[in-house]
Amino acid sequence: MLRQLRSHPRKATAHPLLAFSGVPGVSLRETMTKKRIASLNAPLDDSRPVPWLDQEANNHGFYSPHDFPWQPDPADFGGESPFVVVILGGSVAHWMNLIAAEDIRNGLKERGVGKGRPLAVLNAASGGFKQPQALLTLAMLLAAGQPIDAVILVDGFNEVALSHSNWLQGYDPLAPSAEHLRMAGTKVPSSAGRHDDNKRHETMELVVEHWGRCTRLTHDLCGSQDIPIGHVVQPNQYYSGKTFTAEERRIALSDTSPYRIGVESGYPLLADKTVTLDADGYNVADATGLFDNVTETVYADNCCHYNVPGNTAIARAAVTVLDQGINATTGSAPAGSEGLSSIKPARPRRSNVGNRPKATGDTPPDDVYPLW
Repeated sequence: MLRQLRSHPRKATAHPLLAFSGVPGVSLRETMTKKRIASLNAPLDDSRPVPWLDQEANNHGFYSPHDFPWQPDPADFGGESPFVVVILGGSVAHWMNLIAAEDIRNGLKERGVGKGRPLAVLNAASGGFKQPQALLTLAMLLAAGQPIDAVILVDGFNEVALSHSNWLQGYDPLAPSAEHLRMAGTKVPSSAGRHDDNKRHETMELVVEHWGRCTRLTHDLCGSQDIPIGHVVQPNQYYSGKTFTAEERRIALSDTSPYRIGVESGYPLLADKTVTLDADGYNVADATGLFDNVTETVYADNCCHYNVPGNTAIARAAVTVLDQGINATTGSAPAGSEGLSSIKPARPRRSNVGNRPKATGDTPPDDVYPLW
């Protein structure tokens, strides 16, 4: 895995505030293999154009058509300032925005978000980001004067999987991803000594407590600026009640995935922490059950990412949760609020530990896409 990361130096660069980022000016086409493109674009015909493929990273390394801060010109929007929604998180949020951008905009429009104003969705999510990088990104954008009317945050996987990976390598689990720092040519955090398997649960408790604290700070920062936020904990195949298709068993389930154990040990703790946050009034939805009743293939790899139907589903869920946050202060139910019951899994949640479906294939990735 580390050999693969070093072979793709153009994927990431050091960032003065966020530890690492994409390389400004580099397009997605330059960083991806044909296999990777096909997996994310499935089940669409390979011959059809891929609209997001030539998107370049902006001045801060985010795959967005606008540099940050972006000051929209009302003249470009019929004379009215657009309602700006910022997407935060890691690669799942990044791909959700790129692949399901129309679903996000249409969902916002259908729910009346922005009250008729033109809608603009900005991608401020990046592969490998885990808290506090989303919090720092939000603070950076606000400090730079970026207009923000609402925020969607999708996270959870990187926080446990990449933190666990740091710990396995003897690095601070709360630090930015060691794999991504190496990819960016940046020195990894100081060694904390060899990990001890007997302390895995204790370490993951520390990681999830850190995520909970960063979640509160992110939401509180939004609240201080009167910015509604919709926050979704993303589904993952290693903590799932889904009946997997034969295709998913082949491409999405791997006994040798470097992220499986982190998910299996961390996601139950994330689910419990989400309940606490929700009870304390934070608009965080446990979406780990989003695909439980979905019979089609939604996973694109053996890490965490989704194909087109999967990204469409998570986009709709995120819009629903944001709409709930917008309407929370009015006491009215958001449009389509009945959909929230399909996002949150029934309690108690079943972990895949001990009963995870057997993979029918274990082909290692030909790319660094599990991380980006």
